Amino acid sequence: MIEPTAGRVVWYHESWAALDAPPLAAIVTFVHDARHVNLCAFSMFGPPYGVQKVTLLQDDEKPVEGTSWCEWMPYQKGQGARTEQLMAALAATPGNQTTGSAAVPRVSESELGG
Repeated sequence: MIEPTAGRVVWYHESWAALDAPPLAAIVTFVHDARHVNLCAFSMFGPPYGVQKVTLLQDDEKPVEGTSWCEWMPYQKGQGARTEQLMAALAATPGNQTTGSAAVPRVSESELGG
């Protein structure tokens, strides 16, 4: 799952549009939780408008017809998956310390040139 943050770009789908309609560009302006965000969406003609508490689909969730929703772009999904794989590999490596959500490898003073 990708953690949403303000400023990230997503694809937005209007409630009235068909499920296979092209998405609109949108910027996350506020995060309610991992699955609900406020957006500044851009119409197909360019002018921006605000939408509140839009469902952000994560992983393999499917949209519900007749509701507005947003999703990560394909490259963001791929990037998120690669990051999760790397973090898991680092966490499983002997000698690594895990701090928060990032694995930090131990480095000796001699490796640092000291």
